[in-house]
Amino acid sequence: MPKKQDSYLRQSGVVPYLIKNGETKVVLVRSSSNKNWIIPKGGVQKYMSPEQSAAKEAFEEAGVLGKVSKKVLAEYDYNKCGCVCHVYIYQLAVNKILDSWDEMDRRPRCIVSIEKAIKLVKKEQKVALKSLYKMMQ
Repeated sequence: MPKKQDSYLRQSGVVPYLIKNGETKVVLVRSSSNKNWIIPKGGVQKYMSPEQSAAKEAFEEAGVLGKVSKKVLAEYDYNKCGCVCHVYIYQLAVNKILDSWDEMDRRPRCIVSIEKAIKLVKKEQKVALKSLYKMMQ
């Protein structure tokens, strides 16, 4: 019998993207374990909408600012420390890339083609990147 999960957490994140020389680029950051490239995400703040919270994560983790879509691009569940996390992913059209940001010493960022980003991220985040890829075609 599967183990019952202790709790359920709401998270939100964004796929930060920009168009450079006609090509869609995506901003990724290192996970907190520094093992994987991921999209910026985190817990939804009580005083913020999921979209606002996701934009805050992009600012803190990746040092990017921009406009977040209102429509959910993708969503998925994953297990973390005995909890089920349900993640809502939005797209963020980047309009500013900062030279320094809150978590720059802990989370390096990379800006890569959307095709390369799809190859770099974990399975559950590929869905969001593939959705954005289809929209950009």
